[in-house]
Amino acid sequence: MEFVPTSKLMYSSDAHNIPELYYLGAKWARIVLAQVLEGAIQDGDLTAKEAESVAMGILCDNARVLYGANSF
Repeated sequence: MEFVPTSKLMYSSDAHNIPELYYLGAKWARIVLAQVLEGAIQDGDLTAKEAESVAMGILCDNARVLYGANSF
């Protein structure tokens, strides 16, 4: 996340065919993303508001912009 604009990052899992893998992938991604962003807040790299915006972008907003699905 240090080398790429966060507006270019999107969540994705390689899960397929097994519903439990979608759930676990999403759960683990949120946990890891929260840990990374918490570290950035503690280091003074991001404010809590900025971290929330980055998380929303990675988890959904960036994909909406890319695929033109902003009407949701």
